[in-house]
Amino acid sequence: MLKVLTTTGVARGRRDGVSMRVLAGVLVATVLGTGLVGLGAAPASASTKCTGDGDAGRCLTASAVKKHVSVVESVPIENDSSKTVTATCAFERTITKGTSASISVTGSVKVSIVKVVDLSTSISVTSEVSQSAATATKIAATIKLKPGQSVTCERTYGYVTAKIKEHWWSGGRDHYRNYTVKVPSYLGARIVD
Repeated sequence: MLKVLTTTGVARGRRDGVSMRVLAGVLVATVLGTGLVGLGAAPASASTKCTGDGDAGRCLTASAVKKHVSVVESVPIENDSSKTVTATCAFERTITKGTSASISVTGSVKVSIVKVVDLSTSISVTSEVSQSAATATKIAATIKLKPGQSVTCERTYGYVTAKIKEHWWSGGRDHYRNYTVKVPSYLGARIVD
């Protein structure tokens, strides 16, 4: 008996103004071709981004930028039959990941966080990534499985974490706070055996 609990994904993102899609089975080739290979690169030193003027403004400094990849959905495929079969990976839900912080921050501060983290690393980041079920299912990978063979289709979420030091001033008063952030990079898919 064939158990088809399968997946494929399409990662959508932007790199240098170019829209990207990463398909299961070709993730490595596509990632290398689009410059997301920077996920393996060492982060740069701390970067600071400031807005405003002498009367009122804000500076954000990002440091300790680290890359992470987590599995957000996985589905096993197992061939329990006595014949080689062709199975298809297909996901069924939309996944969306956005920028988050360990404390409450405004939307405009989140925009600045993404910019300062982007300056701090060679890893391409964005404020939000999304992968629809329709897109993921539409471009499904097929896999040939021999009797007894099994694989797992996974959707992956690539993101970076950073420490943020925020300094803002207004009316002659200075304020400071420190917190951590998680900034999305991509949603992808892979097949592991």
